[in-house]
Amino acid sequence: FVSATRLTGTIVSVCDNLELVCKECGVTTPANSGEWARVDCSQGTIGSVVKVLTRKDYFLACEVEVYGTPAGEGK
Repeated sequence: FVSATRLTGTIVSVCDNLELVCKECGVTTPANSGEWARVDCSQGTIGSVVKVLTRKDYFLACEVEVYGTPAGEGK
């Protein structure tokens, strides 16, 4: 989840350790102040780095929460 008022249109990706291979999970949608924007990755997305990229001048978030399952679990 990403707090979203200023983050609308922010790209969320999951990457490998070296950030050489990244898979875009989605883009945040508009939300009212104080609400959350949720971006879900497709099942089976593997990586250890979450990238949050905004095309605006700066990145501002009150809180970012990342949920996942360790590789090899949940099969």
